[in-house]
Amino acid sequence: MIDKVSIIEPPKAGRLIVEGPSFRYFADTTGSSDYFKIEISGTSLHVDGASSLEVDVNRQ
Repeated sequence: MIDKVSIIEPPKAGRLIVEGPSFRYFADTTGSSDYFKIEISGTSLHVDGASSLEVDVNRQ
C-alpha cells in the first residue's frame, strides 16, 4: 500500500504534480529532455519501506 509520494528532485523543464499516492508529469512544449526523481513510501506485508524512482524524459 502506498502511503506517500514525495518529490526528491523536481523536473527542470516540465511540471510534476503529486496527488495523494500518485503523480502526473506534464512535458514542456519546447520538446527538451527532462529528468526528475521521486520517492514512494508505503507498506507491504506489514513491512514499511521506500523506493526512489528516477525518470529520464526524452522526446522522440
